Amino acid sequence: MNDKMQRSSLKQSYEYVLSDLDAAAKLLPLSPANKLRPSRLAAWAMSSRIYLAMANYTAALQYAQMCLSSNDQLLDYNSLNVSANFPFDRFNKEVILSVYIANPAILSQNNHVIDSALYSSYGADDLRRQLFFRINSGLPRFKGGYFGVANCFVGLAVDKVYLNAVECLLRTRQLKEAENLFNKLMATRWKTGKYVPVSFDVQSTALKTVLEERRKSLLFRCLRLTDIKRLNESTDQKVTMRRKLNGNEIVLSPNDPKYILPIPQKELLLNPMTQNPR
Repeated sequence: MNDKMQRSSLKQSYEYVLSDLDAAAKLLPLSPANKLRPSRLAAWAMSSRIYLAMANYTAALQYAQMCLSSNDQLLDYNSLNVSANFPFDRFNKEVILSVYIANPAILSQNNHVIDSALYSSYGADDLRRQLFFRINSGLPRFKGGYFGVANCFVGLAVDKVYLNAVECLLRTRQLKEAENLFNKLMATRWKTGKYVPVSFDVQSTALKTVLEERRKSLLFRCLRLTDIKRLNESTDQKVTMRRKLNGNEIVLSPNDPKYILPIPQKELLLNPMTQNPR
């Protein structure tokens, strides 16, 4: 208990988690009897997510394809009741591992408000608009995702693996394969017969489309901050966060030190280390 622990680098942390996932995958069943339990599919899906965060697109694609080769089932959103309070079943066919977090008070139905630019970006025939949101007091609120109730789903699901694979295919210049996979996914998100397939002829334009749809599909899954951080390491996909509050615009620029919270002072007293810059 008296040992002074050294702070691991980000690279060391990633390598440790990936090593654990690799070891776990060798011991787990391919698919779980219960989606509350881990599986080889879950280990592969999580590995894909981590490699994507590291910008190792070849490895992220490899694990995404391993996962999809065993389970590429998609939920047709046309089969869901858009009027239901919570349209998604907790253990629907896309869920690989069901995990949730309890929403903080700021995310309660009465407190949070969806970014107006994000809400307006959904087309009229895009079923995600009705399935993900409800209007409360004249403002759009998130009504729930793949956990089946208002709690945030932070588990692993097939739709996320599709989007990982599509982005990695684009970044490794496999445009036609990315196009086919993307259109297969998006056709299940729009009203029957209303989705117009896209063509990925230019890598940069296609990547912009995929990143936009990733944000619109995976909201409230605790992925956005990781996505923003990795995109801010790029040269042409940097994200500047802008929000208006009481008439004032608040801006968080790419790679601003404020993306990282300070280490609590009590922790520094117990184990001195360099404070995160602010």
